[in-house]
Amino acid sequence: MNPLDDLIRRFDCHFWATAELVTALGDNERHAKARGYLAHALVADELWLQRIKGLSRTDRVLFPAIPTADIRTGLNTDKSKYAAFLPSMDLSATIAYTTTSGIRYENTIGDILNHVLLHGMYHRGQAAAALREAGTTSPPTDFIAWVRQE
Repeated sequence: MNPLDDLIRRFDCHFWATAELVTALGDNERHAKARGYLAHALVADELWLQRIKGLSRTDRVLFPAIPTADIRTGLNTDKSKYAAFLPSMDLSATIAYTTTSGIRYENTIGDILNHVLLHGMYHRGQAAAALREAGTTSPPTDFIAWVRQE
């Protein structure tokens, strides 16, 4: 499998795993912490794709308080945008962008996309822990769980 096809496959898992956690979420107060982690990951997914497309924004709220339905809708939108955009990516291309702190950086698209995946994994882990703390069973979201059901 070539690197781009492998990356596309990992993004399929990324969106599946996040959707699994969103399904476990309620809009109640006890799930607020888990919702916050997933909302932040969603915003970051959107923001990084905008940066790759040259639409760098510094005014984005990184930790929005949004309901589960909006997270689900945003996730589906992001999944479609990434699915349309990823096949045409040159992973070795370097892009410049400005962070929300106003700092300018340059990175390869491949490194940025790997960051998106790892950032999402980190916050899904936090969301899963928050769900368990709230007394809710967290669904399995490991890569191998996705491969088994694929």
